[in-house]
Amino acid sequence: KLARAKKRKAVCSEVALDDQDEIAEFEKAPDAKLRILQVLQEHFLFRHLEQEQRELVTKAMSKVVLKRGEIAFKQGEDGDHFYVVDKGSVACFERRDGSEHETLVHTYNPGGTFGDLSIMYNTPRAATCRATTESRLYALPRKAFKVIVMKTTIEKRLHIKSLLQNVLTSHKSQMLAAFTRDVRARLKFSKSLRTMSSRN
Repeated sequence: KLARAKKRKAVCSEVALDDQDEIAEFEKAPDAKLRILQVLQEHFLFRHLEQEQRELVTKAMSKVVLKRGEIAFKQGEDGDHFYVVDKGSVACFERRDGSEHETLVHTYNPGGTFGDLSIMYNTPRAATCRATTESRLYALPRKAFKVIVMKTTIEKRLHIKSLLQNVLTSHKSQMLAAFTRDVRARLKFSKSLRTMSSRN
């Protein structure tokens, strides 16, 4: 229980949903950052993101070290973290239909990820995952994921909206200038007709 408490403390981070600057960031070695980024680029949840967003996600991931046999989380627990296996191996077991017998669902090796549903939805864990060897994981809190993706997306939309407004303003100015020139030309032509008519 003590080990699990320490682990929980390691992966938790306070996030203010209204301020991206308050997301906890964790220092990592350059090679560790590169490995995480490579994993994120291939993952369906992150590959559509901009590189800047993936780098923010990487910074928000905290290191979790598990000893052999130590549990990352248990089936039925509230899930709010996504994990990347950087070193070692983690096996996930499921108890079906209330059985006490655990069935191996999958084993995750370096480069593997699990906990996807936990950052998309606030769902209970579908399996119990424990380290089969001493392992190093990187954990991403669900709140941090949502803040990074939602805020950067909103900022991008606002930037695009601003660009469109500038284009429309410029276009309106050009249209107004063209309209003014057209009106002046028509007035000049009309004046010329009146002058010719008065001479006749």
